[in-house]
Amino acid sequence: MIKERHDAITLHWHEEFQLVWVYSGTLLYSVDGKEFLLHQNEGILINTSKIHGAIPATSKVEYSCIDFSPYFINKEIYQKSIAEYSKKSSFSYRFLAITTRNLEILNSLKKNVNDINYLDVYELLISSLNNIDKNQYLTNQEEETIIYQLLDYVHKNFQEPITVQAIAQTIPISKKKCTNLFNNYTHLSPINYVIDYRLNQAKKCC
Repeated sequence: MIKERHDAITLHWHEEFQLVWVYSGTLLYSVDGKEFLLHQNEGILINTSKIHGAIPATSKVEYSCIDFSPYFINKEIYQKSIAEYSKKSSFSYRFLAITTRNLEILNSLKKNVNDINYLDVYELLISSLNNIDKNQYLTNQEEETIIYQLLDYVHKNFQEPITVQAIAQTIPISKKKCTNLFNNYTHLSPINYVIDYRLNQAKKCC
């Protein structure tokens, strides 16, 4: 990612877990409205369906990003071991505890992009899940559900004229609550978020 080029991972969410590792530079990451810096040789594991995005905080950032299904082993293992993590409201993200072995795998991914050892990747993912702390950043599930719907409305209608009132009416909620939710989760007002999303979509088309 190049800062001067205004590269960004726009706020989004998905059903997969996400593992991010920074090889060089610094990323300003946001997960469920909480911002933090990821420096060189630091990483995080993000839970499923959490709103997240990032921009480079330094001129250039090299990083790996792995999205993986909760069912990446099989559904039986998901039910027995992984579901408790993916459904835990107290787990939004966790900073990675990097072992020598995990660091070896991460560095090999950077060197051999076209020749990935998927057994090593599985080992890395299992190790990351196996070390999730019990006490994580707490989120308000009701607010989380609402902000997903508001953002989804913007993403589907960004090419049309959009007002704060129109966004709020998708629930419906008051314009004040709508604005507060955007400020808390995206650090932008609803209209500034719309503008930012339009600019990023236009950039992808160029």
